[in-house]
Formats: sequence, structure tokens, C-alpha cells
Amino acid sequence: GGLETCGGTEGRQPAAAAAPADADEEFGEFVLSAADPPPHLASCPDPIGGSDPTAIPDLIARLGGMDEAEVSSAAQQLETLSLDESNSQAILVAGGIQDIVALFGPRVPGAAGGCELRTSAAATVWNLSATLDPAVCEAICAAGAISKLVEMLQDDPASQAATSAAGTLWYLSVDHSEKICAAGGLETLKSFREQAVDPQAIEYATSAQDNIDAYRRGSF
Repeated sequence: GGLETCGGTEGRQPAAAAAPADADEEFGEFVLSAADPPPHLASCPDPIGGSDPTAIPDLIARLGGMDEAEVSSAAQQLETLSLDESNSQAILVAGGIQDIVALFGPRVPGAAGGCELRTSAAATVWNLSATLDPAVCEAICAAGAISKLVEMLQDDPASQAATSAAGTLWYLSVDHSEKICAAGGLETLKSFREQAVDPQAIEYATSAQDNIDAYRRGSF
């Protein structure tokens, strides 16, 4: 039978993705259901300027600015836009994934808004990974996101950023389990499950770990 992960039915429904080609056939397909939009996004007012897909290149350019409020506004708008799967390619083509991942760490240590930027960026990458688009997921990995996502799980297991990180690692574990293992992700996921307080975060981490375990059994 297939290896099942989270069973939620709300939100977007990414298609099931096949297991890595070298995985043992007994593990079948990695069955994925959509992660709900991050709760903090649902509770936020619409970002300033709305969410116009044609503004994606400009929003990405603004991520590199020095005005914290402007960077935060751009990050929130990209987060909202990333909820629409059709915008993922536009963000990829505009080179936005690298800049979004760069927000995982505070741009200026201790600067106000650093935590909010990290949370928003993590949610955006989670939404992008949920498309299971190979090019998008590869770009997320190439931007160095995996090691930073693993760090998020370690830094503050109770944070919304950590929940987003667990969700992203779940999706990336379909085709990039080896990279997650190389970043120490398997042991971190196990530890995170014991420390996290959000049941959904624990479920995402469990699903990611299950996918990685299946990959390891199929490739060793």
C-alpha cells in the first residue's frame, strides 16, 4: 500500500507524487494532502497594495530594500500570492525564491521585524513547496533552504515558522529526502516531534520522517 501522510481535506490538494525512482516498490506512492494556510496569514488584514500577480517582480525587488516596513509589506504580499499555485512559476522566473529564503534569517541581527519576516518567508516557501513543482522545489533546495528549515525546527519548535518549516520539509521529502538527511534533518525531525506543541506541526514532521525512512529503506 501507499505511504500516507497527513489526512486533512481543507485547502489546496496537491496531486500525489511518485516515490523516488530508486525507492523500493513496496512503498508505493507518497500520498500528500494539502497543508492549511498558516493561521497567522488568515488572521492578518490584506497587505498594503493588494495582491496583484503582475507586481511579483517589483515585490521581489523590494525584498532587498533597506526600509523594514516596505520589505515586510512586500514579503506579506508574496506570501498571499504564493497561496495561488498559478503564481509559483512567476515567483520562480523572477528569481524570487533565493530572495525569499534569504529572509529566513533576520537581515540585521536583532532588528525589529526580523521574526515576522522569517515567519512570512517560511510560510511563502511552504506554499511554494506545496505545488510539488519539480523546478520550484529544486530552486528551494538550491537556495540553501533545507539547512535553514532544519535550523528553524531547532530554534523554536513552538513557533509558526517552525510549523511552516515542518510542512515544507514534508513536501520536499518526496523528492529530496537525501538532501534533508545530509542536513541532519532526520534526527532534527525526530527531536522536533517531541518538543513541538502544535498537533499539525507534529503531524507534518511525522509525515516527513515517514517519507525519509521509506526513501532510506528503498535506497540502501
